[in-house]
Amino acid sequence: MQHTDIVDGAHCDFADLARAGKNDWWRYLLSFASFIAVGFVLLLGVFLVLQQFTPTNLGGLVLAPGSDFSTPEAIRDALLEFVVLMASLIVFLISARILFPLIHRRPWRTYLTAFGRFRYGDFWRSFWVLAVILTGATLIQFFAFPGSLEVSLQPGAFLFFLPIVLVLTTFQVLTEEVIVRGYLLQAVGLVTRVYLVRLIIPGTLFGLLHLANPEIGAGGNTALAIYILVGLYLTFLVLRSSGLEQAVGFHLANNIFSFSIVGYAAGDFNVPSILYDPSTTIDLLDLGVLAVALFLHFIGMWIWERRNATKPYQAPRTAL
Repeated sequence: MQHTDIVDGAHCDFADLARAGKNDWWRYLLSFASFIAVGFVLLLGVFLVLQQFTPTNLGGLVLAPGSDFSTPEAIRDALLEFVVLMASLIVFLISARILFPLIHRRPWRTYLTAFGRFRYGDFWRSFWVLAVILTGATLIQFFAFPGSLEVSLQPGAFLFFLPIVLVLTTFQVLTEEVIVRGYLLQAVGLVTRVYLVRLIIPGTLFGLLHLANPEIGAGGNTALAIYILVGLYLTFLVLRSSGLEQAVGFHLANNIFSFSIVGYAAGDFNVPSILYDPSTTIDLLDLGVLAVALFLHFIGMWIWERRNATKPYQAPRTAL
């Protein structure tokens, strides 16, 4: 299939960018197989290195109940657990960074954006809009429903974890976005130009990839519906903006908030947070609250774009 070089500053639909590189079927087979193999080798290496820092079996540590961070040993084990769980994703970002451009013969940035560079303005806009929404919702819950959230701040443990959470979560989010809404979405874009298909496949797969999360056990089909709804919205942001920037900003704000601001009993990470939600169930009310939050995020993005008189998606397009 004919391909076109990516030119700095040029713009085309993000989902069509696979046409700018080598996209033979065998390249996707080779890319997927080598991506998994290299990722697992790197993960094994990280696991073996981290195992040297604790007498506890890391596999059992990940499955252990949450810590109260009351002792240096508890903080150490919680940190190792967090690093292991994050490393299981980050090593695959390294694998993707090496293999995808090499096998498909196109620049790494084409897996991130259809523009000449990553648009940090879009990233921060999406991040702060969601951060404001989540902060407002938390304040309402805390004051309007006493007891629904508990103050769990332990300053020493919190400040020790915070920079590590910020760094590792950034790479974790980027990994998921590049693989699901970068590589997969563009692969779907090769097969069809139908918008709904491009939206539904990556969005649904994002939800299915979280089937092993504890939230699914707590909320069943409702929790799965929450993940799929988020996946669909993030894919919508990518298709709308022709890049991962807004999706990464949203995803990062959500995960940092879930890890460090409000921890959840039904969550899958043991990280010191300012507040704690003791509820172990997920129901239709949570799904409804999410739908409202997504709507407010979209409205907030639209208002911010209008106020700044920006038209970021009207740039000249380059035919592929």
